Amino acid sequence: MTILVLRIGITKMAHWKEHAKDCKEALGKDWVVVHQWLDELASIYWPAKIHRTHRHHKEGIEEVRRKWGDEAARAAEIHILKDEGRIPTRAEIHKQYGVKDELENFPSEDELNKKYYD
Repeated sequence: MTILVLRIGITKMAHWKEHAKDCKEALGKDWVVVHQWLDELASIYWPAKIHRTHRHHKEGIEEVRRKWGDEAARAAEIHILKDEGRIPTRAEIHKQYGVKDELENFPSEDELNKKYYD
């Protein structure tokens, strides 16, 4: 098994283009689709970093793996590490941002996919 070590500075809100550049350097592919998917909910939240509660966690990485494969999951890890400095579970990130109650009425991932992609 190859372990990839990156020097990634934690940022307040990195743009998906910055994440793509990090992945291009680390993986040889920018994985724009992954970064856009991880961050696509940012435009509906204020503060925008609250969007991280939906996909910036271990379970979000597994969703990326199901959609695009193992290398894409590694791209998601790189993205989340840059944004959060760690890879939390969904429960940990909900607690961190204190938005659990707000998320109870938010559409599920399947509902969002049907609305925006079907």
